[in-house]
Amino acid sequence: MESTPSFEERIVSQQRAGDGAYLAAQWDRYSAKHFLQLCGLVSALATADDAPASGTRRKVRVLDYGCSSGAVFRSLEYHLGDRIDFSFVGIDVDRRALGFILAKMPGVELYEADAIRLSELLDETLITADIAVVFQCCYALAGQDTDQILKGLSRVAPTVVVADHIDNCFGVESSVMTLRDAADRVYEATCHPFAHLLAEAGYTNVCVLPATPWKGLTGFIVASRNPLPPCTQLEEHIAEAAQPEFAEAANKRHAIRKAAPAAAPVNSVSPSIDEALDEIAARRCRTVSVYGDRPFVEAFRTAVNATMADVDTVWFSGSFADVEHGARVLDRTVLSSECVVVGGPLARLYHPRLLRLMARTGTVRPVFPVAIRFSRGSRRTTGTRSTNDGCSCSRGKPWR
Repeated sequence: MESTPSFEERIVSQQRAGDGAYLAAQWDRYSAKHFLQLCGLVSALATADDAPASGTRRKVRVLDYGCSSGAVFRSLEYHLGDRIDFSFVGIDVDRRALGFILAKMPGVELYEADAIRLSELLDETLITADIAVVFQCCYALAGQDTDQILKGLSRVAPTVVVADHIDNCFGVESSVMTLRDAADRVYEATCHPFAHLLAEAGYTNVCVLPATPWKGLTGFIVASRNPLPPCTQLEEHIAEAAQPEFAEAANKRHAIRKAAPAAAPVNSVSPSIDEALDEIAARRCRTVSVYGDRPFVEAFRTAVNATMADVDTVWFSGSFADVEHGARVLDRTVLSSECVVVGGPLARLYHPRLLRLMARTGTVRPVFPVAIRFSRGSRRTTGTRSTNDGCSCSRGKPWR
């Protein structure tokens, strides 16, 4: 009996060569009609419950399986972010895509997984979402893989939205069908029995909504363990989101926001590399972990070599592009040094990630953030405290 290939062996064929232009093209399609229709669906599902308190936005956590460039996240945030406070989780096997999203939206929680690995990932890691999305993904997968994905997502989210071919939705098994797109072009595609698969995954309510046909998508299937809004209401939201006024309203909001002058954060400071070096020298640290992007690390190392040649540095980054140039992915080894410097344009995001790692491992190290207008308030993170000498330390129970 042949053994199942390892995860690394399985995803080799999913890694695309080149400069990532395909991701940039996908990212820029965030206002395409089907993305807008998805926004309409998410808006309808998110507002089905009682309205939040006045002056607050409703919090919604969205997971996208097969997230690719993150265009779904961009579309939701751009078109609905004024009324919904989103947090995002992305799962994909394309490592270049995960690096692309990390550079564009560093706050997204990202995981590597295919259909087989998804179940293992969920056994190891607590992942939750309010709504799971599978956008134009299943048509390229075998029926068994689609079944595994939907069963995995049922462990994560009470509601799932599948954007795919709905032509065999109420069938009993996957089959290849001949279809026509919006331009009347004939093509063949694998169509899955989504209603059957979602029922087996534990979703008790299903609504099937046709959409303008396109290769990879002829409609939406919304399934939930909770009561769904009437299908007619979902159809109305889809139709409204597809109208030009929906995208135009979002464009106007963002144009106003860009025109408004950016205010400096209250009680903000701008720690410099020199200030960080003064702190390192005062503590007589000889090993420093540097957590930031390549330009910042190069500037920091240049300053270190000029004034503190006996100090060794180790580079960590959240960017896959930086990893290709010698950076290490953030893990507990960042705390092997005597202190940590966090800097660069993503310091505000890297800093809390580092503090969460400290909380999980129970290890305390002085942390010196270097960034323009770094808010003192952002130094306070759940499970952490800021000492009055400017460095952040970790305490409290572990959390993700």
